[in-house]
Amino acid sequence: MGKIQALLSDPEAMQNLQELSAMLNESSAEESPPQTNECDSSEPPIDMAKLLAVSQAMSQTADDKNITLLLALKPHLSAPRKERVDNAVRLLRLCSAASVLKEQGMLDDLLAGF
Repeated sequence: MGKIQALLSDPEAMQNLQELSAMLNESSAEESPPQTNECDSSEPPIDMAKLLAVSQAMSQTADDKNITLLLALKPHLSAPRKERVDNAVRLLRLCSAASVLKEQGMLDDLLAGF
């Protein structure tokens, strides 16, 4: 439970979760008809099982040596390069999480054509 709270309190992790959630919602929307929701909201319903799988995949990226190296170098860089490091870390985390999700079979529908 503590890992989930730490993940949800980290803005960068939340952004990554939102991106992955959007990808998963796109793939699940194609395979199932839209569900009627009692609340009139523009937000799609959240599948907690998928969210838990995504959070576990994101937590597995925490021990990536490349990310650790980039974050260690970041304080010694100029502002534009710090921004590039942030982008690179986000991409590395997304790629790592995507590979974990692919192994679990959650991205099969999305990656069927590749």
